[in-house]
Amino acid sequence: MPRRQLLYAEGDELVHLYFVQAGRVKTSKTTAEGKEFSTGFYQAGEFVGHQVLLEHAPYHDTATVVEDAVLYYIPVEEFTDLLLRNVEVSQ
Repeated sequence: MPRRQLLYAEGDELVHLYFVQAGRVKTSKTTAEGKEFSTGFYQAGEFVGHQVLLEHAPYHDTATVVEDAVLYYIPVEEFTDLLLRNVEVSQ
């Protein structure tokens, strides 16, 4: 994915979990005054968007590619099923 590509926006429904194979992704929030602040940086080997998985809530932040990246997305239903069926993965 190219730099500046939006993965999801704050308030979007949780549809995919993202795994960073290469590159970097930044998450951020916007204040009521319109100022953006970073909430996290993710690199190769890390998941993005998983924080709200157990809450069954919309995304709390916005995720944007900040360095050209190779990402895999996992549909949330498949990931949840995997967690329920595989003890090693759930740990």
